[in-house]
Amino acid sequence: MRKTGSHFFASRSVVAIAALSGPLLAGCSTTGDLGRPRPDILADKIAPAIGDWSARFRGEASSWFHLTDDEEQLRARAWRLVLPAHERSHFDRLHVL
Repeated sequence: MRKTGSHFFASRSVVAIAALSGPLLAGCSTTGDLGRPRPDILADKIAPAIGDWSARFRGEASSWFHLTDDEEQLRARAWRLVLPAHERSHFDRLHVL
């Protein structure tokens, strides 16, 4: 049986609003430097704790140490290569008349 009248348009509008609100809400998230997400309580504390709990609940191994010491040291050293030498070095070379 086909939906007709206001029920049909109401259900379509709910689907359309849900489909359009997802990308709009994703645009509201704040980003840190180089497009990485800013540190916050949800991503840094709550989500890892829930992931650890759910892995242990399923009987899987879990660890709070995701990188070895060598990998952490490599990331710390390589970060200097990613940073620009000066914050506005590219903009200072431009001459605007």
